[in-house]
Amino acid sequence: GFRVDLENEDGAGYVGTIYLGSGEIPAKVLFDTGSDFLAVTSSLCLDPKLGKQEADVPKFDSTKFEYVPSGKDLRKCKSNAYNIKESESAKAMGGDDEKLDYGSAKLQGKLYQ
Repeated sequence: GFRVDLENEDGAGYVGTIYLGSGEIPAKVLFDTGSDFLAVTSSLCLDPKLGKQEADVPKFDSTKFEYVPSGKDLRKCKSNAYNIKESESAKAMGGDDEKLDYGSAKLQGKLYQ
């Protein structure tokens, strides 16, 4: 096992720094105390064949009387904590993509150990 110092600065959740891979790359993560998994964004998120890009839903601008882009951040990857391709220790667990549902966040991806 290992120990991680956790902070709860704004009451929204517990945040701590873990070190990933043989290069011990630091990543600040949000710990979900009710989950069996720890989800970390990786370089796989940038692969266009994996995951699904969210489509923009335009909003109606009543001053222009037309639909305009929503302005929502539609990037598939809003962060990239770990580069699997540069890892010497990452091992794919195989199988289909896992799909995890965390309330408003929906995650899909490969499991690695």
